[in-house]
Amino acid sequence: MRGKRWNEERESERDVSRGEDQTHGERMLRSSALYKKVNNVNQSYVINLLVLNDALQKCTHCDMGPLDMSNISKDVRVEGMCPVLNILCVHCKNVNVIRTSKYHRTGKRGPPTYDTNSRAGIGALHSGIGHTHFAGLLGTLGLPALAVSSYKTREREADCAIEKVAKRSCHRYEDEERLRSIVESQHTNDLVKIGVSYDMGWRKRCRSQDLSSGMGSAVGLKTGKVVSFATRNTMC
Repeated sequence: MRGKRWNEERESERDVSRGEDQTHGERMLRSSALYKKVNNVNQSYVINLLVLNDALQKCTHCDMGPLDMSNISKDVRVEGMCPVLNILCVHCKNVNVIRTSKYHRTGKRGPPTYDTNSRAGIGALHSGIGHTHFAGLLGTLGLPALAVSSYKTREREADCAIEKVAKRSCHRYEDEERLRSIVESQHTNDLVKIGVSYDMGWRKRCRSQDLSSGMGSAVGLKTGKVVSFATRNTMC
């Protein structure tokens, strides 16, 4: 009976995806909803006022200006939390593509990335929240949320930068720990023993200690700073 019911549900989903007007109870599948182009001018965005002011000084085609914000297109292209504006020049009648915040390149191809979106990935990692909680926070503020794929890309970008900074910090305090040990013990050899305090943990609180991922860190006894760290995962 369970297998028969599952087959009937799958058949109803296929019928709805083909465009037939069928509903599964009172709910309709998300794939069957019609796409509507929304006028998204009346929405909150993250904008750098200094960058926007510099971009509105003159037209990129005829070098005349300033550009008038009343000539903005109603269909705003959104990249994360920041918009890309299309403003018509009243002199040459050409459309200017205006970026409203600072941006940078993350690869050789594709559009540039706003600095605000990259900072959003760092902030999510710092506060320990995922895409669902982050999107809920932005939705409460009336800001457009990052897509899941874009959020993961910004998260990986932040991971690489944070890991580089953490490794440089570990090397710095490892050398400082070594110098202090040499001064106190008066060793002349290249090999110096360094005392550390090591501890490890899992990603969430539990007593069984059977989670797949964990991390460990070694803290120098003389500096009180992390001199080494590592992460482990049983899935890879």
